Amino acid sequence: MSIVYNLITQAEGSIEVTSAVGKGTTFKITLPLRRESDVSST
Repeated sequence: MSIVYNLITQAEGSIEVTSAVGKGTTFKITLPLRRESDVSST
């Protein structure tokens, strides 16, 4: 889980976790949309 968290935060995203007894756990991962113009060519 710590690896996933680090990857998400490096990508400037976020992760939310909610849990309810008897219902389970939900993970919401949000990553920014990168347009082709935002990516530098190498």
